[in-house]
Amino acid sequence: TERLFEELKGNVEGVKQRYLFSALFSSGVMIPMGFEFGFRKMPHVVETTPRDWEETGIDLSPFIRKVNKIKEDHGVFQEEAATQMHAENNPQVLLMWKGSSRTGEEALVLLNKDISNSQSFKTPDIYEFFESKTLVEDVSPEKPLTEIPASFSYDLSPGEGRVFVTREED
Repeated sequence: TERLFEELKGNVEGVKQRYLFSALFSSGVMIPMGFEFGFRKMPHVVETTPRDWEETGIDLSPFIRKVNKIKEDHGVFQEEAATQMHAENNPQVLLMWKGSSRTGEEALVLLNKDISNSQSFKTPDIYEFFESKTLVEDVSPEKPLTEIPASFSYDLSPGEGRVFVTREED
């Protein structure tokens, strides 16, 4: 199949968005060789060799490591957890809740589906999306927020994802 970088015409934010969603939606995630470097040439299962290596100037390895660390640190992303999609006033914003049956941990993934434009999300109570009313922490791979007010408003950059997880109170 066509490589994602080729399909998205080199849109790095779109590729990062797709990886974040894929990694956190299911318990497993795989990438083809060269994905982290933005390879665009379609690989061939038999004929691709090291000579097909592409010089792209792109390196998503740090981002992929951060997403994988989120997965490693939070059990809710390591199982086929209960998952619900919530309707949102802005159809360009995906709101996905996950709840672990093993650890009791919950997560809320907020994702800008638009990879070219910013999109706004606003809720009078972010905690309405969580079954437990414990503290919520932002563990997003890029620029995590240090504080999450109950009345939450945020402008998501193109393709941006925010990842909120419940945590035990101190």
